[in-house]
Amino acid sequence: MPSPIPVEGDYQLTSNSEVLADPLLVLHFILVSINPKGSPARIMSEIASGFLSETSFLYKEIIFDLTTNERTVRYTKEMTALVRSLEK
Repeated sequence: MPSPIPVEGDYQLTSNSEVLADPLLVLHFILVSINPKGSPARIMSEIASGFLSETSFLYKEIIFDLTTNERTVRYTKEMTALVRSLEK
């Protein structure tokens, strides 16, 4: 095509939109040896947070390392605390 196709009409964007939805919780479990940067779950949460209010959308990255008994106990305590905080 030698030139762009002209599009006639109005094109508008809103500066802020929200989708009415049931609350959504996304738990992303990550092994300690894996770098989570650029993960599909993180990207999805960034996009979804633009449409869902803070009260209806929660994204948690849970990095776990179960290589020793001590780390397993610490992880268990952290997950218990997370579950209790979500129940409130």
